[in-house]
Amino acid sequence: MEEMQKTKGKQTEEDDEEYKEDLEEEEEEDDEEEDDEEDDIDDSLGKSSEGNITRAKESTTNITKKRGRVSQKNQPPEVNEQSQPQGTQQKPRGKTSEAWKYFVCFIGPDGKPKGRCKWCSVVIRACSSNNGTSGLKKHITRCKLNPENLKKQAQLKLIKFTTIDGGEAVHLGQWKFDGVASRKAIAVMIILDELPFSFVEKEGFLHFCKVCLPQHFKPPSRRIITRDILALYCDLRDDLSKFFKDRKMRVSLTTDTWTSQNKISYMSLTAHFIDDNWNLQKKILCFVPVDSHKGEDLGDMLERCLREWGIDRVYCITVNNASANDVLVRSLRECLNKWGTSVLRGKDLHMRCVAHIANLVVHDGMKLYNNSVESVRACCKWVRQSTLRVKTFKDVVAFEEIDFKKNVCLDVPHRWNSSYDMLQRAEKYEQAFARLARQEKTFRDELNAPSAPGIPDFEDWENIRRLTRFLEHFYLFTLKVSGSWYCTINLLLHELCEINTLINKWESSKEADLAALAWNMKEKFAKYWGDPTKMNKNIFFAVVLDPSQKMGYLNCLLGDLYPEPEGKAKEYGCWIEAELRKLFDFYKTEIENQNENCGSNSTNATSGSSGGQGPNQNNLNHLVGSKQSGGNGLGGVASLRANRNGNVSSCQSEPGNKKGMKDTERFRRYLSEAAQEKNEQSELDIYLKDKLEIMENDAQFYDVLSFWRLKSGRFPVLAAMAQDILAIPVLTVASESAFSTSGRVLDDFRSSLTPKMAQALVCTQDWLRKKRKHVNITLDCEDLDELEEAEAEYRKKLRSSLLDG
Repeated sequence: MEEMQKTKGKQTEEDDEEYKEDLEEEEEEDDEEEDDEEDDIDDSLGKSSEGNITRAKESTTNITKKRGRVSQKNQPPEVNEQSQPQGTQQKPRGKTSEAWKYFVCFIGPDGKPKGRCKWCSVVIRACSSNNGTSGLKKHITRCKLNPENLKKQAQLKLIKFTTIDGGEAVHLGQWKFDGVASRKAIAVMIILDELPFSFVEKEGFLHFCKVCLPQHFKPPSRRIITRDILALYCDLRDDLSKFFKDRKMRVSLTTDTWTSQNKISYMSLTAHFIDDNWNLQKKILCFVPVDSHKGEDLGDMLERCLREWGIDRVYCITVNNASANDVLVRSLRECLNKWGTSVLRGKDLHMRCVAHIANLVVHDGMKLYNNSVESVRACCKWVRQSTLRVKTFKDVVAFEEIDFKKNVCLDVPHRWNSSYDMLQRAEKYEQAFARLARQEKTFRDELNAPSAPGIPDFEDWENIRRLTRFLEHFYLFTLKVSGSWYCTINLLLHELCEINTLINKWESSKEADLAALAWNMKEKFAKYWGDPTKMNKNIFFAVVLDPSQKMGYLNCLLGDLYPEPEGKAKEYGCWIEAELRKLFDFYKTEIENQNENCGSNSTNATSGSSGGQGPNQNNLNHLVGSKQSGGNGLGGVASLRANRNGNVSSCQSEPGNKKGMKDTERFRRYLSEAAQEKNEQSELDIYLKDKLEIMENDAQFYDVLSFWRLKSGRFPVLAAMAQDILAIPVLTVASESAFSTSGRVLDDFRSSLTPKMAQALVCTQDWLRKKRKHVNITLDCEDLDELEEAEAEYRKKLRSSLLDG
């Protein structure tokens, strides 16, 4: 590092010396120009004849007079008190050269005028009789601190790009500072890092700009950065709106409501779709305030948002089990039917959030062990109440030699996954809590109080172990189906079958408590997933459109889910296949109508643009055998055969040629029979008969989007179905993540933000982030605990050192 700094210092000194040498050369060039003028005059005097000597002297005299007049102009005029009237004074002539815009004129110690650069403070002689302004003009173009020169300067920079084979390469390219791009980057930083607007006016940021950015760059104020953020939001919104209007694709929606700290209710609306490159996308469309949580009001706000975005093709909407959402879905279905863009009259428009159903199922099972859970929760609460108790608990853990590093945590009672995390950690510290009960009187007094649940005993810990072992399966199930960047609907039925098998296994257990737990869960499970006719059929369609599962695995899953009565699963399979064919026919008809409209539009455009057909169109009609080309309506292949045999003219001029007509009719009959045979098997039949795709050994699930990206040309109708069905989210986690962002944006320090600005920040952050990393709140809390412990140890050592000193 020292060598690099020395090298930088030497390089800076060399640049300064070169800069000074350039200035000296400029002054020397000005002096040489004056000497050259005088030498030219002397040469003219020496070489001229006697007749020309007089003219040379006159020219010399004129030059001298001219210089005298110039010098007199730059000097203050002499005041003739006799000639000028009293009270009047002649004003000096101002500077007319453009160079003085960049220089400050002053009189040097030698009594001659000089100019000081406004940017680099370099002094250059500017005497009009000797130097003039030529030196000033040359310096303007060479000044390294002149903003106009900074725009022209370019630096070499390594630019990365992706090659055709997917690799990366670099090359040297030119880069120059862009103030507008810098302001935009600051706005992006404020949005992504959720910083306050006043960050741009803080001392640290201003110091950073002063050191790292050019001197002429002026950091924006908080009001300017607010306008920049709104301008960026409007630009991105216009681009995304144009994307939806141009593509005319179907989207799936998730929506939910949330109340901020300042008691304003917001509704979040997120669109999920698969783009042209078969990548799953999600975009937050709206984050708007709502007056009430009634279904009618939410439905009106949803329709208004869709109209603003120009979205009229919605395939499915995922919401939780609130009764207001049923009214919202009914309102959306009526709206789509009125627009004429619904799919089969919106029968499968409503998708219930799987996480909320799982939450209801788990809570029904946890009621049996509620007393044990309350006891463990009270233990964790006692430990977390003060730092002294945390230290006492850690001393007990060290004495018991428990090899577990995670700290105990508290749960949110209405969220079973947080309860699972609390119980899983607390169970590892069973012996530590038992020792606390023996040696800490405050621990015993608080937990044995009349209103307290009591100290957990051996039976309570057995119940906790039994419950956590069961909840682990639901926890993993929720994690698998909560992804936002991969398809989850094709995995849902398989995971439901695993949960159902586990519940049936525990229901037949010899342990009465375990059997009762399974029985409570099975009753709630059957309410939502016990009848396929009451479920959203897209759950089953997604299994068929997964090339690693298809119809055979669907029948297998139905047999495990609905084993009784016998033969019922087979009836469900036939019913699902019939419904799938109805949906296939709907998409096939829709695509055919779109192709006909495109064909008619292209025909009208062609006929309107030209009065007749050009040579290319004649060649095309000739190849396909169009009747406009002359004649007998030969097909494209028949026309090519006739050309090779050289009998086109005979066929056209002699319609009675039986041999030619017979061959043509036979060939056309063959084509019609082949087409009819092909039409008997639809795309769906061909797809179902193809072999299953095999997953890789280390893959958790098959990449279904890559398959349809490659097979969309072979199965265009099925690909359109897959593009809509596989984009359906089975959880409302996208809306809840938007509320997590809004909770950080509208915190205690920024609760006065207007709803318009809150929407701009939440939506723009989602649009700018290409892929969102999963945030593990548990790990963040652990890191925070470690930092607090390190800080406490540091303070302890510092206090002891001060006492010793």
